Amino acid sequence: MGERLNLNTLFVKAITLLLLGCATAAGEVFFVDANASTGGDGTTWETAYKYLQDVLDNALKGDEIWVAAGVYKPTIEIGGTGDRNKSFQIRKGIAMYGGFVGIEISREQRDWQTNETVFSGDLNGDDVGFNNNGENSYHVVIGNKTDSTAVLDGFVITAGNANSSTWPDDGGGGMTNYEGSPTITNCTFIGNSAYADGGGMRNWGNSKPMVTNCTFSGNSSNQEGGGMMNGEASSPAVTNCTFSGNSAVTAGGSICNTNSNPTLTNCILWGNSAPTGQEIHNSGSMPIVTSCDIAGGYIGTGNINANPQFGDRDLRLSPNSQCIDAGR
Repeated sequence: MGERLNLNTLFVKAITLLLLGCATAAGEVFFVDANASTGGDGTTWETAYKYLQDVLDNALKGDEIWVAAGVYKPTIEIGGTGDRNKSFQIRKGIAMYGGFVGIEISREQRDWQTNETVFSGDLNGDDVGFNNNGENSYHVVIGNKTDSTAVLDGFVITAGNANSSTWPDDGGGGMTNYEGSPTITNCTFIGNSAYADGGGMRNWGNSKPMVTNCTFSGNSSNQEGGGMMNGEASSPAVTNCTFSGNSAVTAGGSICNTNSNPTLTNCILWGNSAPTGQEIHNSGSMPIVTSCDIAGGYIGTGNINANPQFGDRDLRLSPNSQCIDAGR
């Protein structure tokens, strides 16, 4: 009898632990709204957090963060002291989604294109293009030491200014990933800059982010990789992305690859500028480029060289674009 009691007790404990584990894995949803009052607990839209950092401090693995349209600025110093080191650090196991009005009950109801949810490095709110940006954050978003469970989906990332002459604040104005492989989806990187490389995004230290359905526009670098810099054995998977209007002073107007082997699929690289490799510049790199529209052409299966005919400033395609339904 005693043995059976012990077995039953162990069985009950095992089931309890399993259920707790499932509950933890499912996580909770927290709500953030820039127009909310302070003091909310983030458990409903009506009691949403006003500041994104509040929920980043409290979220646990498996949680989701839903962020309503508005402008959000980082408030926590990361990797250094002073306002310019303020960034949003994304975390393993935490998924952040933008594009909400603030009434939705399911993620499918959001419209991230209409309800712009902006992460801005313009701490003083006085930028005029790339002017007056001397006080801006070096990096708006940091994805260091993350994996694919760190999700950023439906955000505009802008006004990062990685203009330091010293590492690591010399690159990755919009986002920097060191040994980081987050999942980046439905995001727009616009108006970010860098002293060295990666105005929009810099991937280095064997980073392998998955970048899908994103736009890189109007980013700049004083050296390489106006839109994106991939360095030192990093190999991002870039899918269904558009690079246009980015610039680099030396090489790689849209993308620069140095000792890295990224994969580009169903992407458009058009209208970027640099003295060398205005669209893609490679150094010790062998990217795999498939079914892409690249100005000047590029070796790879299904690649074309045709004006994509952007239909609006958001780089959506016009009805006559050859890129429509041209991907694999």
